[in-house]
Amino acid sequence: AQWTCWLSRAICIPLCKDHPQALLDYYIDDAKCSHLIVSPEYERLLRPLADKFKIPLIILQNKDIELGEKKPYFLLSNQQELDIFSKSTDDALILYTSGT
Repeated sequence: AQWTCWLSRAICIPLCKDHPQALLDYYIDDAKCSHLIVSPEYERLLRPLADKFKIPLIILQNKDIELGEKKPYFLLSNQQELDIFSKSTDDALILYTSGT
């Protein structure tokens, strides 16, 4: 999920499953998250927050993230259109710490 965020020029905010619901609520609200991406085992934890903030909850199944056959390179015929390379002004990651 993190790589997908970065490749789509979005900002990733990792959430800890051990944090209390109130803290997860704060992170999602403070960062103004537009989507939550989870694996099935965390759906129950984050579904109430997705509903509360009216944002999509995307549940990734293992089959969604399997890499399949190893490839030595990726050929991007539309690489210029994708513009996947970061610029120095791009945000990438927000980490909330105990001092936040």
